Amino acid sequence: MVYNDFLAERARLREAGEHKDISFSKTASVVTTGAKATPDRAWLSEVSSVVLQQSVRQAERAYRNWFDSLSGKHLLRTPKTPLIRGKDFPG
Repeated sequence: MVYNDFLAERARLREAGEHKDISFSKTASVVTTGAKATPDRAWLSEVSSVVLQQSVRQAERAYRNWFDSLSGKHLLRTPKTPLIRGKDFPG
């Protein structure tokens, strides 16, 4: 869920043209800490912060791979933005 929230927030920032002004770490803070304050995501306070941070790192890595594929550093078959994961996605 945190992975998908991170991707959604980065997409929102990209559409608003603010993605270059706000770092990945700031986005991670908004997604993890900010989500804990909402009633729908209050249960995130009970989850280990290590797991939440790892989800954000995985999302950030997906973005880095995408950026690298656009510049030719990382070869992907079809360079596209990271995809939202479903509940059955392993990892």
